[in-house]
Amino acid sequence: IYKGNFDDNNINGIGELKHSDGRLYKGSWKQGLKHGKGRFQWSDGRVYDGEYQNDQRTGYGVFLFANGDKYEGEYLAGRQNGKGIFLDTQGVKVYGIWKRGIMVKVTSGSGRELRMV
Repeated sequence: IYKGNFDDNNINGIGELKHSDGRLYKGSWKQGLKHGKGRFQWSDGRVYDGEYQNDQRTGYGVFLFANGDKYEGEYLAGRQNGKGIFLDTQGVKVYGIWKRGIMVKVTSGSGRELRMV
């Protein structure tokens, strides 16, 4: 069920889309696609709050996993990509660089690479 703005028979502007399985998106739309700032919630408790481009997480965002872990950082084409911080439920904070959803480097908070021994 969609509630929000339309333009030329397309979802445009600010709106809310609730899926029958409980997923919910609230935010900006452009020609029927998530575009701009928005918040997507899954029925299992996962939440993404951040930027979208052409229906994909792209830009800065925060992802809360169902178990309470959190990723905060850059996205590209729907995946973590660039600088980010992973925080687990025990309070362990890891600064890193991600490529296509995989952490490829652990860094200090300043972005300096750390060597794992």
